[in-house]
Amino acid sequence: MNLLNTDSLLKKTALWAVVLVLGTAMLSWRQWTTAREQIEPLQANEIAQVYSEFWNGQQTAWADDVARISDQIKPGADNAELLDAYAVGNVIWTDRNGVVEQTFHVAPRLMSTLFYVNGSLPIYEINTTIVKTDAAGFPVWLSPRTNAAGELSGWIAVQANRDRLLAKFEERVGSPVVVESLEGQYLSPQVDELRRFHKLEKGTSELQFDRRTDSYSRLYSFTGARGLKVHVVSDRTEEALALAASTNVYLLTLGILSSIVLILGLFLIGVRLNKMRNLAARLEDSIETANYDAEFAISGSDEIAQLAASFTRMNEKIRSQVEQLQQASDSERDANRSKSEFLANMSHEIRTPMNGIMGMSDLLLESKLDDEQRDFVETINRSAQALMVIINDILDFSKIESGKVEIEAIDFDLREVIEDTASSLAANAATKGLELVVDISKTTPQRVIGDPGRLRQVLSNLIGNALKFSSHGEVVVCVSSSFGGKIRFEVADSGIGIAADAQSKLFSAFTQADASTTRRFGGTGLGLSISRQLTELMGGEIGVESTLGEGSMFWFTVVMEQTSDNSQSASCESLSGLSVLCVDDNDTNLKVLVKQLSAAGATVFSASSAALAYEILNKEDIDRLLVDYQMPLEDGVQFARRLRASEEFADLKIVLVSSVCDRSQYPNDTDEVVDVSLIKPVRGAQLVSTLASARVANLDIDDLLADVEAAMGGSGDAPSLMEGVKVLLAEDNIVNQKVAMKMLSTIGCQVDVVANGIEAAAAVKEGDYDIVFMDCQMPELDGYGATREIRSGEAGRMRIPVVAMTANAMQGDREKCIAAGMDDYVSKPVNREELEAVVSKWKSS
Repeated sequence: MNLLNTDSLLKKTALWAVVLVLGTAMLSWRQWTTAREQIEPLQANEIAQVYSEFWNGQQTAWADDVARISDQIKPGADNAELLDAYAVGNVIWTDRNGVVEQTFHVAPRLMSTLFYVNGSLPIYEINTTIVKTDAAGFPVWLSPRTNAAGELSGWIAVQANRDRLLAKFEERVGSPVVVESLEGQYLSPQVDELRRFHKLEKGTSELQFDRRTDSYSRLYSFTGARGLKVHVVSDRTEEALALAASTNVYLLTLGILSSIVLILGLFLIGVRLNKMRNLAARLEDSIETANYDAEFAISGSDEIAQLAASFTRMNEKIRSQVEQLQQASDSERDANRSKSEFLANMSHEIRTPMNGIMGMSDLLLESKLDDEQRDFVETINRSAQALMVIINDILDFSKIESGKVEIEAIDFDLREVIEDTASSLAANAATKGLELVVDISKTTPQRVIGDPGRLRQVLSNLIGNALKFSSHGEVVVCVSSSFGGKIRFEVADSGIGIAADAQSKLFSAFTQADASTTRRFGGTGLGLSISRQLTELMGGEIGVESTLGEGSMFWFTVVMEQTSDNSQSASCESLSGLSVLCVDDNDTNLKVLVKQLSAAGATVFSASSAALAYEILNKEDIDRLLVDYQMPLEDGVQFARRLRASEEFADLKIVLVSSVCDRSQYPNDTDEVVDVSLIKPVRGAQLVSTLASARVANLDIDDLLADVEAAMGGSGDAPSLMEGVKVLLAEDNIVNQKVAMKMLSTIGCQVDVVANGIEAAAAVKEGDYDIVFMDCQMPELDGYGATREIRSGEAGRMRIPVVAMTANAMQGDREKCIAAGMDDYVSKPVNREELEAVVSKWKSS
């Protein structure tokens, strides 16, 4: 056999084990058979023959004895000794109707057979002495009784003593006997033997061990007369001991042989294991020292030698793969470094000319232009802003993909962020004639801890998309608290909707619902992908529900912890006692206004048109009228004009709410017929504060100042706020120099300009400047080096604020500027408001 020629230790050991098991089983079986042949047991057929002969004779003899003494068995007499002597168990006397008159040791079983002995013979049909058997196969002697006149007076039934008869049969057989009746009853004269019988397994004649008696028994069963089962419990302890003794020698021999084979096998296995330990130690040393040049040669041709050769080949492959991975890692590191440098350079290079475009367009818009010129400049400005959105999306996507985006955890006013975000997009909604509605649930916390910038970015993206893809109707922003400390945001629109098969692709990068959408509406397809990743970074998720042609509802959740100071603003209760009439043809906007004002304590009435509002004014005592500007049939200004013409409503406080952001489109008499005009979506606190004023005043100071400044040609009063502030501008780009100089001059600053870092450091030493605006990338000496040189020369002098004004807007650029010694950071393109805020912040220092 090929198996015998193999070097496999496992196969050899298995073969030895099989041979030993088969040999042991064969010898044991042979010895068992021999022992059984030597000890011939009593067979069941022999017992059945003895039972048939002896039992029938015993029953006949008992019946004869009962017939001889029947005259002595009298009712009421002391028959105990007589009956016991003749093995009588039970006696019953009946009258001629079969009714029991007297009994002796009556058992219920015998009573059940009075009228039908064995179910075959009615007792009242017995007219002569007969012998029958009961349900257990024992004899019953039956005879009619007569009186002195020889008339039938009843019957007598005598049952044999079962235990006495069984005891005689056991003496004959030499073993305990158990009789099983047709009714399943087990009978035995010895209680212990009956218990022993119940412990044995029925239906087998094999040798069995009884743990209760520590003995071996064999159970012989056969069917006797009338189908009764007879069981003979034969003690075979001596037979079992003899059988065990006959096999002990062979078992001992096999045990010794097995031990020898086992010791030999263990020795051979130990030799192999020692080789394997040495091989494992060498392999572990190779792994720990990363020595992939090691070889594992072992002499021989067995499995371990083959394993060692495999390890050597594996080491060679690992060495080759490590070298390839190292090369790939170096290449990837170089590629990532090049990518980062490219993005940084592209960001700087794009932002630099964009700063000139947006800055110059802002300055042009503040100059005196005719309508056509202003339209051209506004178009340039909007295009530049759209381009900046695309640039910022690409940079954000790159930061997220590289894992460089960090989520802040700061305390901020959640409602203020939501309302500011919506207000910043109100002009877009007004341009398309859309209603932009913000509905913040009362349960939404006021102050939370999170990242307001990233929250604003996600919310702006969803609202902007809703406005972009909607041509009519409304965009509704709903905010509410959710489970697990989450806040849920929903942005629903009445736009074009999204097909079901396209919804799964929406949140993938560079993807829109279909290619035609990109051509029709524009966009990079990065906004939703960035929003998904930002919401996940803030512990939430994002999704969409939409039907094609019926609009969409985008939702997202974020985890934000509530602060301890989370009380509502004081103005929330300031409308208590006031009655307000809200008039708006947009049902959603009307419901939101009613909910806001009711939460502030006002008594609120609502109407969907000017006609319905006029009816309410004539019926109710109204303190404030909140009316929408754009309504069918009669707009808000026309309605206010009609009310002012009536002496009854001349003093009514009227607040105009409009989606039109450009007040120049209002009728000329608007300020005469309304007390104040607000832009949708209206901030809740602003709305409550406006309505709560005793004399409603125009709170939109910024717009008033802008109108004044435009009328004055851009000079206005604002420059006086920064009068006398000396600024040094370090900028090498000519266009950026002009833009920054003009913006700073417009707000009243005195500006000196240098073109590189060397000139900037020298100018600071010679001049007395309040603020230095420092570009980072300049020839000869960059902004970082110039700042370090300025700081090194400040010993004993007051520290001059240095503000980085750079096109570097990548992750970590701000930190790099601060580390170089700068005090603040603004990224290009910079608008005038941002410059004014920075100058105002640092001028006092």
